Amino acid sequence: MHRRLCQVCGGPADRDERGWLWLLEDERDSSSTWPDGEMTTHPPVCRPCAPVAARLCPHLRRRGAVAVRVAEVVVDAVYGHRYHHGPFGLYAGKADVFLTSSWSITWVVGNQLVASLAQCTVLDPVETGIKTPLSRVQIRR
Repeated sequence: MHRRLCQVCGGPADRDERGWLWLLEDERDSSSTWPDGEMTTHPPVCRPCAPVAARLCPHLRRRGAVAVRVAEVVVDAVYGHRYHHGPFGLYAGKADVFLTSSWSITWVVGNQLVASLAQCTVLDPVETGIKTPLSRVQIRR
């Protein structure tokens, strides 16, 4: 995630003047600013691997994949379990996202890094070669 390597092949992720190539779950109807401000545990992709990731990743298949270019990426959180003191010692809380700037981060055992995405441009599916379903907003009409 820090080195912006492709989530499929481990090579350098694709980058142009608009930013890094990222595949995100289709949440276009959840916010007028989406995908700016999106937090993701999924690394970027290289151009040849984008169709493979869209087809094989369970998270992307479930809601559909949307390709975006991301100009600003900040790895600022972890996904994991925060541990708490209990009557019988430490116990793991529910898995969640914790900012690295939080006081409680010292009690977190992280599973994945989380990146915040900004200055995003949603791409035309033809440009990336991935098949994407229509957004749920378009389907309801």
